[in-house]
Amino acid sequence: MPHDASMAELAKGGSFRTALSRRDFRLVLGGLAISAVGDWMYGVALLAYIYDQTRSATWVAAAAILRLVPYLVLGTLGGVIADRFERRAVMLVCDAVRALLMFALALLAAADGPVLLAIVIVLFSASTATPYFPAVAAMTPALVPEDDLVAANSLMSVIDNIALALGPMIGGFLLIAGEAALAFAFNGVTFVASALCVVGVRTRSRGDEESEGGLRDRLVAGFAAIRDSADVAMMLAVLAASAMLYGQESVLLLYVSKDLLGTGSDGIAFLFAAIGVGGLLGAGVSNRLAKDPKLGRTLIVSMLLSGAALVGVAFVSVPIASYAFVALDGAGAVILDVLAVTLLQRVVASHVMARVFGILIMIGVGGTLIGSAVAPVTLNLFGLRPALLIAGGLMPVLALVGLPRFRALNERSARAAAELARSVELLGRLPIFEGATVASLEGIARAAKTRRAEAGEAVVTQGEPADDFYVVQSGELEVVSSGEASGPQRTVNRLGAGDHFGEIGLLEGIPRTATVQAISECELLAIGGDDFLDAVNGAAGLSGALRAGMVTRLARTHPSYRPRTATVEGAP
Repeated sequence: MPHDASMAELAKGGSFRTALSRRDFRLVLGGLAISAVGDWMYGVALLAYIYDQTRSATWVAAAAILRLVPYLVLGTLGGVIADRFERRAVMLVCDAVRALLMFALALLAAADGPVLLAIVIVLFSASTATPYFPAVAAMTPALVPEDDLVAANSLMSVIDNIALALGPMIGGFLLIAGEAALAFAFNGVTFVASALCVVGVRTRSRGDEESEGGLRDRLVAGFAAIRDSADVAMMLAVLAASAMLYGQESVLLLYVSKDLLGTGSDGIAFLFAAIGVGGLLGAGVSNRLAKDPKLGRTLIVSMLLSGAALVGVAFVSVPIASYAFVALDGAGAVILDVLAVTLLQRVVASHVMARVFGILIMIGVGGTLIGSAVAPVTLNLFGLRPALLIAGGLMPVLALVGLPRFRALNERSARAAAELARSVELLGRLPIFEGATVASLEGIARAAKTRRAEAGEAVVTQGEPADDFYVVQSGELEVVSSGEASGPQRTVNRLGAGDHFGEIGLLEGIPRTATVQAISECELLAIGGDDFLDAVNGAAGLSGALRAGMVTRLARTHPSYRPRTATVEGAP
């Protein structure tokens, strides 16, 4: 299949239940949930601790900003680390080091130690965290099947929104019950619990060990993956704009609560709670929206929803109406995030995927900081309502500017869906795949690539290692072999549209038993050997037809060879 098939894959939303049926994904999700709640709780406690120690709003603001700086400066490096080493190990090290740092921070707070040292510990903790999300994002495609990738990302978004609601609440209760040191220690415990979840994960995932040179070359490779793909660059631009919108909201919603709704500064909690509720709803419908074959259209709608919701806030003064608008904003932002992240996971090559997500962290944090800095400027220059209109207009303007790109994405998505359907139909007609489910055939089709062969070209050669399994889409080929006695070459078979070859060497683990060369110009569907064997091993119903065909073909070229796979499960 051409690479555009990645666009069609988003039309397979999967389900939460099937994603959660994967043990390793449940463990990673559990660890992520525990540590996310701890992070939000710790953030509240940290700001309260800094203020109690200094009685300075400047110190509080500095701590809040400095906590984000490592993600901005080291996000890409974190992605390099998550690509360079086994990703489960990276997650475990991140959890262990952060747990130790949180326990150290708890001891410092209990002893009323210097605030500057506390900020240094916070910087080290944030720096250690930078490889964690890239490792999780790059590992997720190995934890769940392709069909469940949207559902898996939606569940992670649900976790983020639940953590946003629960974390600060728990932090508040801990501050009431005791000092900040208790909250810091509790956060350390959450990292230990997260590590205990991750240590049970059996899946191993790492970037390909390619000779990419030193650190600089590895960093450049991550940016090159963005430069070389218009879709990846577009998704990162959209996510950066979404982060800028969130940064502006963080400032402007305080004034909305005070000046437009009359609910005071405390009312901002309800506005952010509404964003969280909207995010949960958005995560719940992401699977259905992902089934739209025109992906660009779905992304545009989610962008317009995010922007229009903030614009709506500028024209209402009733709290319940504002809560409804910001809930729509939260839903649109989560839908956009889930679809964009899933697209990146399916388009970006595995060996650089964590680096791209490291760059995404850098862009997201940078966008949030820029939005937070821009909002006070527009507020002072133009007033609250114009500032809301400017912030809300960012996403619609980007959607309008990117309309040609989104239209092209629609066309590629539709074309890829048609090509996938064509390949599935072709595979379904093969006797060896009789009884296979549609999901199995789609999985094989997505892993396939189109190969063309000119007349006279040898597609496989007798004696060479077996690599791919082939299905003939068009054209004619002949099968020639010197047999097991290495005699003269003779034609033993002819193949045309709908035929297949290459399974014997893969199933038996032996070199090619014949040469297959094109008689006319041919178009073939090439399925990687590992993908083919995974499909065969995962569907017992395929084995009988495969064994029968293999025995027949071997009888023509190697009659004395006793195939191992023909002697299992009662086969003759």
